[in-house]
Amino acid sequence: MHPVRRAAWFLFLTALLVTPLLLLANANGLPVAHTGAFGEPGCNACHRNEPLPPGGGRVVVDVGPYVPGQTQRVQVRILDTNARAYGFQMAARERRNPQQQAGTFQAIPDDNNVRVRCANMSAAPCSAGLEYVTHTSARPREFTFAMSWTAPASDVGEVVFAVAAVGADGDQGTNGDRSYTTTVSSLYAPSNQPSLREGGVVSAASFQASGGSIAQGELVSLFGDKLAPPGFSREVTRDDLSAEGRLPTELYRVGADFLIPNADSLPGYVLFVSERQLNIQVPALPAGFSGRLDVQPVFNRGRGANEVRGNRVGVTVLPAVPALFTFSDGRSVAAVHSAVPAGAPVGRAGLFPNSRPARAGDVILVFGTGSGPTAPRVEPGTLAAGAASLTAAVTARIGGLALASADILYAGAAPGFAGLQQFNLRVPAGLGSGDLPIVLTVGGLETQGGVTLRVE
Repeated sequence: MHPVRRAAWFLFLTALLVTPLLLLANANGLPVAHTGAFGEPGCNACHRNEPLPPGGGRVVVDVGPYVPGQTQRVQVRILDTNARAYGFQMAARERRNPQQQAGTFQAIPDDNNVRVRCANMSAAPCSAGLEYVTHTSARPREFTFAMSWTAPASDVGEVVFAVAAVGADGDQGTNGDRSYTTTVSSLYAPSNQPSLREGGVVSAASFQASGGSIAQGELVSLFGDKLAPPGFSREVTRDDLSAEGRLPTELYRVGADFLIPNADSLPGYVLFVSERQLNIQVPALPAGFSGRLDVQPVFNRGRGANEVRGNRVGVTVLPAVPALFTFSDGRSVAAVHSAVPAGAPVGRAGLFPNSRPARAGDVILVFGTGSGPTAPRVEPGTLAAGAASLTAAVTARIGGLALASADILYAGAAPGFAGLQQFNLRVPAGLGSGDLPIVLTVGGLETQGGVTLRVE
């Protein structure tokens, strides 16, 4: 409840009498019609918003494309590490008619943390009327809630899931809490089958097909259509990592499989999803494997009749396909200074805040992918715990001048990242100035052309 300054003492007394009743109701997920969408208020109708915690906070809904009449599990996660109690309320409606219920929710048997309520606040079933799924007071300290959702019996177009959530401070009052809202879409799966463009599997660094080749552990971009709902995009965060610290094989039920002839398919590790692009890390392939395999986008992997698979695009696996990342102009190599000041982008003044060109004697950190194995080995899907040098020999040229081996200070995994390589280079004297071409050679294979380093 919003605190309101009242002049009359009897109105203030009325507020004191009413507030405990509302708090008790909210602890049980009521009243309904508080989703923050469809013309309804959110949790901030009762809970006073406070500044977001360090690093922010949000609510995430995990739901996949729907197959008519099929049931899938839906999950709501409230990401607010400073909260001491959590609650939510969610509804599913047709995009074309926001007052039309879309499918039905069911609580999971033996899970007393979620209940389904009708628009009149009675328990489900709701006789084809509007319904809401919400928390109960059974487990107020958990931040993840799961329920089942049975899709409509036919194609109703896009289904919108709207959720309002609260991360409370646990003092049973309405102050000091934080509220969140979000909406996500579920598309009719049979007519929204994901598809990749032929030749659409490319290096995430160069956006070049590299002759249709990929390497184990490389970061690749997959381009196509209907890879996620229109306008939707999401990047992986640390909240998406497994308990073992591994990257997820799905984001928003979207993933990509690598299909090896006469072997099981292997899921890639997902870093980004959007309607027309997926960023994936190539998984660990069988020892010694080389040759052709297929890449295939997939929704709802392993979820029975809800699983939807797209077309296959063939690629060739090589030991390494090195490429350098560039800044947004597509030419300037993605590099930062190691000092003065550390982390400042390498580039012309004004390219980015705090950017400056490289100078003779500077040590710069250049980033790439696809450069092959390291020692110690960093498994695909894991974040490099520390330094791990490439097993292949590395050379470098800037402006056509070969760097001495002593000027290649490190070439290996970028600590704290997955699939990213880092090259620590000392800029030699005698280069001149301007945008000079930079090329690395890893195991005899060169990075893409057209990449430059700004030098003074």
